[in-house]
Amino acid sequence: MLDFIKRQRAAFYIGIAGLVMTIVAVAVYSSNTQVRGFAVESNPAITVLSVFAIIIEAAILVIPQILPKSKIAKTVVDVCMIVVAIFLGLCAMLFLKLRIYDIAMNYGSDLNAGNETIMNATGQAVGGIILYAITMLVVAVAAFFNIRKPEPLLAAA
Repeated sequence: MLDFIKRQRAAFYIGIAGLVMTIVAVAVYSSNTQVRGFAVESNPAITVLSVFAIIIEAAILVIPQILPKSKIAKTVVDVCMIVVAIFLGLCAMLFLKLRIYDIAMNYGSDLNAGNETIMNATGQAVGGIILYAITMLVVAVAAFFNIRKPEPLLAAA
């Protein structure tokens, strides 16, 4: 186990953080679509993109462990990192599109000033949108680093 940890680089740990953040973001989104304060509306594209992002993020972490010397695998991982960042950015934009009117109404007028449920739901929506955006940035940063240390060319004698 210690040998496994020693072989990992920054992108592996950043990738784990991104995976956990994606799971939390989809949980926040799912919770926000069930809040009474909003018209219960959701966009299934956000859920689908989030699930695909989670699956691809897991693959990004596993592929270099299975095929550490493959240049094709490295290329696939690099492309997958870009795809995940795009998916998470789309999730943030779609979530914002879904809640922009509610955010404007609840923070821009006094109509719901005393309604704690609606104000909490609005804050949760803003937090979820920001979480998706930060997760997108985390995954994009991970793309600049290697996931695993390269295997030595010659074994130590």
